[in-house]
Amino acid sequence: VISTTSENNNISNGNITTHGITGHGIYFTTTGSTNNSFSRMNIKTNGTNAYAIFIADTNHNFTIMDSILNSSRTNITNITNTVRGGTWNFTNVTINGNGNGTRINWGTGGNGTLNVLWYLDVNVSNSVGSALQNANVTAYNRTSGYQFSNLTGGNGMISTRILQEYKQINKTILTYYSNYTINTTLTGYNNDTQSIN
Repeated sequence: VISTTSENNNISNGNITTHGITGHGIYFTTTGSTNNSFSRMNIKTNGTNAYAIFIADTNHNFTIMDSILNSSRTNITNITNTVRGGTWNFTNVTINGNGNGTRINWGTGGNGTLNVLWYLDVNVSNSVGSALQNANVTAYNRTSGYQFSNLTGGNGMISTRILQEYKQINKTILTYYSNYTINTTLTGYNNDTQSIN
């Protein structure tokens, strides 16, 4: 997939397998692109210099979610030194099948914003496994920044939330938001606090 001056595309349920030295999975190049979304993708590159995501030149804005990126390289994403901006959101993206964020080769001088986000599902139940309704679930990031507060439904669940693991602005500016503290309270029960990464 090569994205050149493309806007407002939604690509989903795709398998991309490449071969050859520089057979990149998704290649953003030339004049920029905006508001492109990739979901439920399975990208595998086999070349010695092939990246699952290759970002070159100017500005590109895209979201990739619920996807798996595999590469024969240690780094999965390449951002060249000619990239001048853009926002790249990776939500629930598994890297090389190990779920350890996104490994980047970020060229000196390249600029943009990478956001790595994950889903959070919370189920509140009592000691015998029965769902607890109206429990208050509150989340704070690592600097005690408030994230959300929700009441559980009849199934003991809150709506799925998306939490940011980190934001990277360029090769050197990196801000982590995890670990998160999840507090749960319900009258008649002990308060509970969990730390999640």
